[in-house]
Amino acid sequence: MSVTITLPDESAARLTRLAGARGLTLEKWLEELALAPLEGVTGGHEDRASAGYKPISKVIAAIMSDVPPESFASLPSDAASQLDHYVYGHPKR
Repeated sequence: MSVTITLPDESAARLTRLAGARGLTLEKWLEELALAPLEGVTGGHEDRASAGYKPISKVIAAIMSDVPPESFASLPSDAASQLDHYVYGHPKR
């Protein structure tokens, strides 16, 4: 099967340069881009891990590791139940 895409010359040239920077032809690079989302869907958790994806819990833990303990201590204990109050200024329930 073949697909034809009509692009302005500027766009085609830019895409060709981007593909070349990856050592690929434009056709091969576009094929890889088109198939990339399918790999995550058809592959299992191992495929995503080997592709450099991290579980969201690890991403959050890495971000929160820089927060000093005293900042956590100053958070209100009812923050989750009174979110609208703290975010939008609504009266507490």
